[in-house]
Amino acid sequence: DRFVIRRPSPPETLGGGVIADASGERLRRGAASVASLERRTAPTPASRLLAALDAPRTADEAADRAGLGAEERDAAVAALVAGGRAVPLGDALLAREGYEALALRVERGLAQAHRRSPLRPGAPREELRSALGLTPKRFNALIGALVAEGRIAERGSALALPAHRPELTEAQRTAWQRARDAIGRQPLQPPSPASLEADFGLDRELVVALAERGELVRIGTEAVFLPDAVARFGDAVISELAEHRTITVSRARDLTASSRKHVLPLLQFLDDHGLTRRSGDDRILVLDPDHARERLHTLVRGREGQPR
Repeated sequence: DRFVIRRPSPPETLGGGVIADASGERLRRGAASVASLERRTAPTPASRLLAALDAPRTADEAADRAGLGAEERDAAVAALVAGGRAVPLGDALLAREGYEALALRVERGLAQAHRRSPLRPGAPREELRSALGLTPKRFNALIGALVAEGRIAERGSALALPAHRPELTEAQRTAWQRARDAIGRQPLQPPSPASLEADFGLDRELVVALAERGELVRIGTEAVFLPDAVARFGDAVISELAEHRTITVSRARDLTASSRKHVLPLLQFLDDHGLTRRSGDDRILVLDPDHARERLHTLVRGREGQPR
């Protein structure tokens, strides 16, 4: 629709134009907003719809902004998607230019995450989604498209650039070897994370990375064990429960020649992963013994994600 702006007193015609956007959204001053409005006055329905897809919007939302009816909307959507000028993102569409801008933000965000935490396999999905401000449905569609294009990679629950390879430095490998030897001397009474950092230089970042690689099992923030030690402890507890039905903290301590300080987080690990359950001062098996052992060894081998 065309419009004219007039001043009533003194009477004067000030100007006029064409309605390009009836959404009522406040626009920022500047050339970018003017260019966006000019695109929305394009002669074809597809061009007008494309101009309204400068941000992820449903087809209905974009059609309302472009002033299109249902028939024009459907034809324009089909033409834009078929021609690669618009990209579906879950329940929304986005102009190719906007999609490439989002893809660049993802790639830059992952590059920053790799520089910040070079030992981690990637950046948490939710952290990246929050930074982009997308709904889960639209974010998952974006990530799926970028993975299919080979621009990013999924590493378990993390996202990474395809070329990213978390590697220990020579100094870190040496520190880890020394620490592993120390832990191995008393595997069920290992040093605390604070001692590992003070004595061997294993800081929190390195401990987390080793846990994600399956070389350590972290239980909370105050206990770390070698995977074999967790498996051995779990096997002993499961065997005891299979025979006697219940086990106390003191019995688990004596059975494994450990200490109360170390037995408590190990029992909590079994509780947290659904192998055992606390009943008063006792623990009881939740699963049958064979299933519990299978689950235990799957966990410590990291096939379901390293326990954190």
